[in-house]
Amino acid sequence: MKISSNILEEILRKCSKMGIFWMIAIILSGCVEPIKLSALESEGKLVVEGWITNLPGPYRIRLSRTGLYSLGYEGVNAGVLGAKVFIVDDLGKEVELKETDEMAGYYLTDRSEIKGEVGRTYKVKIVIGDKVYESKPETLLKPVEIDTAYYEFMEESVFKEKGFYVYIDFKDPENEENYYSWTWEEHYKITRCEVLEGGTGRFCCQSYCYVKERCHLCLDIMSDLYNNGNSVNHKSIVRVPFNRRDPAIAKIFQQSISKDAYIFLNYVKQQTNNAGSVFGTPPFSIPGNIFNVNDPNESVYGYFGAKGESTRYIKVIRKFADGPLSDETTPFKNPPEEPKELIWPCAPCEETEFTTLEIPSVDIK
Repeated sequence: MKISSNILEEILRKCSKMGIFWMIAIILSGCVEPIKLSALESEGKLVVEGWITNLPGPYRIRLSRTGLYSLGYEGVNAGVLGAKVFIVDDLGKEVELKETDEMAGYYLTDRSEIKGEVGRTYKVKIVIGDKVYESKPETLLKPVEIDTAYYEFMEESVFKEKGFYVYIDFKDPENEENYYSWTWEEHYKITRCEVLEGGTGRFCCQSYCYVKERCHLCLDIMSDLYNNGNSVNHKSIVRVPFNRRDPAIAKIFQQSISKDAYIFLNYVKQQTNNAGSVFGTPPFSIPGNIFNVNDPNESVYGYFGAKGESTRYIKVIRKFADGPLSDETTPFKNPPEEPKELIWPCAPCEETEFTTLEIPSVDIK
């Protein structure tokens, strides 16, 4: 849009009183077209998120409804309650997931009922009222092993935040089309396994118990298109902050995923990276692999897939690093000790999605 000389003179005259900041704001408001964001759909559509792997479960599937775009932000997705959710294998065996009470819209498998097997094919089946949804079947791929994991301490700079940077090396298989994703968990020991109703007392643990905090927002993917059959070295995984001096334990997951899963996650990554930018790509529907069995024209979003996971533990020693601790939030690991008169009997450590009896294969003292 062009600004006439008369209008420009009037803007400058007003801005001489208002200051340079407001002058820039007025000119920019005349030059940038307003951005109009529309909702993906006029009503909430089903979104499915979940995976099965070769590692023991429980496996988690989340059902939600799409939110609407408002003022440039996507609405909160509401969880879907009361659905029937099944994982089905290529032999026709169905395992039903149980709806959790803690998180709306989350459904979990029982650890004893199903464990993914390499080479087998899996899909999800969802029943909501009189509607039946399924995913396209996906084969669980053989995982590629991590050769080594290591870390480097880096001081803060223009390009780096202060902390311990964890890397891995691995060998990409030859003559194969491979796609990868990565995530990680922090493991730390706890001494309290249960809180009484009202928070008035705490149970200690009968044995060692570890909390697992996985990076759920990680979106780290790679294709071997330009690296087929070669070694992949110095692959960055996570930055461990220097906010404590005790050791940090990280469990790294290297995941072999299908080409379709890679394409889906790449779309998600593009849209995430573009969010909030005036010059970014407008919101668009991300193609997934979920469909309505009886109505293929219904829009359904999300992905259920199978991935082969290999893991590697690494212990990050932080006590020898120089300088003061960073200002990042320090995790609150354990509650303060109770007075002796309030000590309750010890409770068992439960195997759940977030806690485990499994001792990491590194010394965590």
